[in-house]
Amino acid sequence: NTHHHKHTNHKRSWFRHDKNPLQEHKRTNGFIHPYNRTMVEGCCGPFSLLGRVTTHSLGCKVIRYTIDEDLTNLGNVLKACEHVKERNSTLWMAIPCVGGSPWQRLNGRTPAGKYRIRAHIRLFKQLWKAFTRIADVCIKHGGTVNLEWPTGCSYWKLPMVQSFLAKRGFQSVQIHGCAVGLISVIDGRPIK
Repeated sequence: NTHHHKHTNHKRSWFRHDKNPLQEHKRTNGFIHPYNRTMVEGCCGPFSLLGRVTTHSLGCKVIRYTIDEDLTNLGNVLKACEHVKERNSTLWMAIPCVGGSPWQRLNGRTPAGKYRIRAHIRLFKQLWKAFTRIADVCIKHGGTVNLEWPTGCSYWKLPMVQSFLAKRGFQSVQIHGCAVGLISVIDGRPIK
């Protein structure tokens, strides 16, 4: 199996999962279709574009972990581990990179900014621990794992991140949203 590590320059939100993640079928045009694959999105918004229903998503069960279902909670991590055991699973994780953002270099010049950065980094470490646990289960069961951060996020350079990705054979891929048709919902402009 090839495990991909992808990141883009667009941002995404945080934790929770769909109202009924145990649903076994979805109804399209009056017909019931069994799921043939599962995508677990971690640290996403409740209406993430990645997991939206399209003609291409027919047969895909999407389970979202947003801010409402906190992945720093062990019970939620264990639920996510169960979800990635399902056949043809993909884990797509977009841990917030606020503490690793290039802007934090400027914000870190003030005492209040340093305090906020430390809080962001503490959250990152908790979510990283959750990600590695869920990712290992997904890989063990033949799934695909994707990690998404902006290219300039300093978390890519952390030894614990580089070690995890290298030991599991991740490949780095840079994707610009505009290359796959991502546009702003506000003004319709392409998003890098």
